[in-house]
Amino acid sequence: MCSVLQRYWVRLVGCSYSYPNNRNRGIMFRERLWFIRNEYYGPVDLRTDPDYTGRVEHQFHEKDCTLRITDLRESDSAEYKFRFMTNQYGGSYTGSPGVTLTVTDLQVKRRKSSAHTELQCHSSCDVIDPPSYVWYKNGQKIEEETSLRVSVGGDDSSYSCAVKGHEGYRSAAVYVPKLPSVSVSPSAEIVEGSSVTLTCSSDANPAASYTWYKEDGQTPLSKEWWLSFSSIQPSDSGQYYCTAENDLGKRTSESVLIDVKSQVVNEANEQERRRRENTTTPTQGQFQEDDLISSCWCCSQTIMKMLFQVQHCK
Repeated sequence: MCSVLQRYWVRLVGCSYSYPNNRNRGIMFRERLWFIRNEYYGPVDLRTDPDYTGRVEHQFHEKDCTLRITDLRESDSAEYKFRFMTNQYGGSYTGSPGVTLTVTDLQVKRRKSSAHTELQCHSSCDVIDPPSYVWYKNGQKIEEETSLRVSVGGDDSSYSCAVKGHEGYRSAAVYVPKLPSVSVSPSAEIVEGSSVTLTCSSDANPAASYTWYKEDGQTPLSKEWWLSFSSIQPSDSGQYYCTAENDLGKRTSESVLIDVKSQVVNEANEQERRRRENTTTPTQGQFQEDDLISSCWCCSQTIMKMLFQVQHCK
């Protein structure tokens, strides 16, 4: 087994092969390759595997079958096998077992006490014996130690490490949770008896754990990133907030107001709205009737005026 750090290069050594080469029988090597997977047509040569394009080199010299892989990735972790084929029928052989390669990334491990958290740069392989590490705070070099002590919740800084001499390949940064954000679904008016879900989210490494509270109480309502009401009631109205916490610190979200409308009040409001629409908005028939009455009154006034004029002339 070979265990190495991600992004370095590795050479799988100790590989040799042989075949009884009898020139009288004309036995010759036709093909040599390294592979990690088989397809229906046979082993896939790493040199043609799209996942390894430009990253593998074969050094086949006489009995040497060295494989060199550059720009290592965690996905390169696999069992690698060497295979050669000759010009003879049945003259194909595969080395078994192969070479197991494990690719790991640098990790920042944490050990928490009441007031501090000790950060340790860790790798499962020994690049340097004993290993020496470089620490970074917010991307700036600060220490050359194996471990680093930081105050719990002391700041919002991020911390990462690298193997000394390979500072270009740093670990993932660890940091206290960012200010959590809260969202409410549905976002429309909340009515008694409806289903409501509050969600809490925060960017953090390591991942944060969440806790929900109601502003007038200290008892946690939920230890999940969500808080759900299957049939919310007016008594559930109030201010809600969540906390996000990891080994490096804890952050509290801003409160969100949940105002639950009573079903009875809501129905009464709806009935009143409909009544007002029916009493204040004339229908088309009403408009026509009013126009007819007005027209008839005008006609009667005109006729009476004409009769008066005729009688006056006489």
